[in-house]
Amino acid sequence: MPVVVLHLSSVDEQRYKTYRKHYKQLTKEAKRTYYKELFDTRSNSVKQLWNNLNQMVSLSKNKRTNIINKILVNNYYVEDPKTISNHFNQYFCSVGLNLQNQFKLNDGSEFRSYLNSPIKDSMFCCAVSKDEILNIIAKFKNYADDTNVFIHGKMIHNLIVDAEMCLAKLSKWL
Repeated sequence: MPVVVLHLSSVDEQRYKTYRKHYKQLTKEAKRTYYKELFDTRSNSVKQLWNNLNQMVSLSKNKRTNIINKILVNNYYVEDPKTISNHFNQYFCSVGLNLQNQFKLNDGSEFRSYLNSPIKDSMFCCAVSKDEILNIIAKFKNYADDTNVFIHGKMIHNLIVDAEMCLAKLSKWL
């Protein structure tokens, strides 16, 4: 098959780049619209949404396989399936080692160069969910302190639930 080489002017190149940019924008918008309609909960039932999702991620039994007939290795085409498989195995098995070799070795203390000095007597608390708090409160036993004030665990639970509802209503106005 003959190879045709075209020498395009800068005007043609600019037209091409403009068209390519416009084409990419149109395809991006078309994809966005397509998927928005595909997963629109107002027009699709839950069952249809799950079917659409399964089709997208190929969870169905009708899976397609892509067969690679030839690959280019060291400027030579390889067409034997076993040899292709071996080249893929060799490549993917060496990815980690090749990445490791790109980084310089250190003595293990290099990380200290970008850390600040530690703060003594400090404490860190992770975020806590509402359910975690309610589970802890549910385990409270009845409690009486030295002033004989009696606090029932269920009462604390109800106060928190009521406060949560009030805060939820207030947040709508903020």
